Amino acid sequence: MLTFFGFFDLGLPLGTLAPDVLRLGFGPKMILTVIGTQSIVTIVSRHRAGAFCDEIGARRTVVAGLIAAILAALFYLVVELRPAA
Repeated sequence: MLTFFGFFDLGLPLGTLAPDVLRLGFGPKMILTVIGTQSIVTIVSRHRAGAFCDEIGARRTVVAGLIAAILAALFYLVVELRPAA
C-alpha cells in the first residue's frame, strides 16, 4: 500500500503541469519543456536518492521522500487555492 501511494503521489503533479502551463499563457512546446525537465530532474536525482538510501537506510529514505512529496502537494494546493491577482 505504501508503494502505491508513493508512486501515485510522485506521478500526481504531472497531471497538473499541463493545465497550469496553459493557464500561464504558454503553448504545447512549453508544456513539453516543463514535463521533460521534470523527467530529467527525476532521472538525475535518483542517483542521489540511492546514495542517501545507502547512507541512512531504505525506510528513513522512503519516509523522507513521502514527507517531501506531501509538502510539494500542499504547496500545489496553496497555489491553486490562492486568490487570482
